[in-house]
Amino acid sequence: MKSNESAGVGPLIGSIIIVLILIMGGYYSLTSRQTKNEEPVTHPVPIEETVATEAIPPVSTEIEDLSADAVLIDVAGADDDLLNIETAVQ
Repeated sequence: MKSNESAGVGPLIGSIIIVLILIMGGYYSLTSRQTKNEEPVTHPVPIEETVATEAIPPVSTEIEDLSADAVLIDVAGADDDLLNIETAVQ
């Protein structure tokens, strides 16, 4: 018969191997992922390929200017899509 001392060696070695595998997996996981502070590599765009943009007029927050802009908004067909959704659902 085996003594009590030699019966616990196999499970102990198995536990040590499992712990080592978990430690190595954690180390690999931490070293292989990209940190959030790293910026993606971008290539500069040559000057010839840049798109010319129109000058944007300055934005005014005056009430008169805002109400003049609000009058220009077309809201006549805003409900049409909602009515189409209701008929499509039924």
